[in-house]
Amino acid sequence: MSKFTQQEKNNMIKDWKSSNKSIAEWSRQHNIPKSTFNSWVKIFSKKQKILDIKKFIEVPTQSDIFPEVKIVIQGIVISINKNNA
Repeated sequence: MSKFTQQEKNNMIKDWKSSNKSIAEWSRQHNIPKSTFNSWVKIFSKKQKILDIKKFIEVPTQSDIFPEVKIVIQGIVISINKNNA
């Protein structure tokens, strides 16, 4: 059983990232075995990648919704239609 909660591990990893120190140096200063801290970082990184992927979802585009866009600025008309885009 780990003596640190997952939240504590996450906070330590964030602290390490902001320290600009190597894993070896940071873990030595905090009396955590380098191999242990390194495994936490790997697990954290994998979870973070999964979360990052889940943040983005593909939205299908439908150019027929707005087949033409007109922008008028001080009498100048800019027209963009799906055939020109």
